Amino acid sequence: MSEAKRARPAEFNSGDKVTHEEYGTGTVTHPGASTDATGGRVDSVKWDDPDIGSRRAIEANLKKK
Repeated sequence: MSEAKRARPAEFNSGDKVTHEEYGTGTVTHPGASTDATGGRVDSVKWDDPDIGSRRAIEANLKKK
């Protein structure tokens, strides 16, 4: 992975409200918590739907609410 990808700041901050096509709306709890196999950042999100709870989502699939 290149230095530019590692040094790139997270797109979301803890507490940001986000939407996801499959999971609905939620709140970022841990931005850039990990990376996926392609080097994309993954954020931990607490989803508003209690049946989903907390789940990670790739940043590219999230939109700020």
